[in-house]
Amino acid sequence: MNIRIYTALLLIGLSAFTANAESNQQHGISVTGKGAIAIKPDIFVFTVTLMNRAESSKQAKDVVDKQAKHLLEQAKEIGVDTGSVETAQINIRPIFERQHNKLESEKPVYVEVSRNLRFNLTSIEHYDAIIDLSLGLDVKNISTLRYETTNANLYYQQALDAAIKDAQNKAADIAKKLNVTLGEVSYFAETAHNVPRLMMSDSAELKSTSLQSNPGNQQITAEIKVIYLINH
Repeated sequence: MNIRIYTALLLIGLSAFTANAESNQQHGISVTGKGAIAIKPDIFVFTVTLMNRAESSKQAKDVVDKQAKHLLEQAKEIGVDTGSVETAQINIRPIFERQHNKLESEKPVYVEVSRNLRFNLTSIEHYDAIIDLSLGLDVKNISTLRYETTNANLYYQQALDAAIKDAQNKAADIAKKLNVTLGEVSYFAETAHNVPRLMMSDSAELKSTSLQSNPGNQQITAEIKVIYLINH
C-alpha cells in the first residue's frame, strides 16, 4: 500500500477514535466538584543576606562570617534550631571604580562578600525576634516571609474528598430534577488544585517594612470534573 494512503487512513482512524472517545466522555450528567480546606501553616521560611565590602575578599568574608556566627548564636539563645538554618550560599563581587563609564583601573577598589542565611522556623514567634537581631548587623536584604505546611498532601486529600462529595451532591440534585437515575462514573479528572507550598511573596528590600508575621489561615483547594451515566 502506498505510504501516503496508509498514513491518511491511519490519521482518519485516529480522528474517528478520538471523536468517539470524546462523544462517550460527554455522554451523561457532567458536574464540577470543588473542595477547600482551611489550615494554618507550620513552616515559616525567610532569608537574611549579610554583606560587607573591604579591600580584599578575605577581609570582607571575615566580617560577614563573624556577623553570621553572632546572629546564629543569638537565634539559638531564643530557642531557634540553628541546625535547620542554611548558610552555604556565599557571593563574591569585585567593585571597580568607573569614570564616565570607563574603568579607571583593572584592579577592584573593593570586594563585596555576601552570605545568605535561610531560616526554616517552626514557630512564628521567633520571626520578629530574628528580624530585630538582624537589623543591628550589615544586612543587605531580608526576604519576605514565606508560608509552607508539612502536611500538604494530607490536606489536599481532604480537599479532594470534599470536591468528590460536592460533585456527587450536584449530580444527584440534577438527576432528581430531571427525574432520572444516576449510573456509573464514565469520566473523572482533577482539573485544578493548588500547590503544596501555600504562599510565596516577592522579596523585599531592607528599607521596606512590608514583612508580615501573622500568616492567618490559608487554603488548599481541589477541583474535579465527573461524568455520570444515566440509567435507562
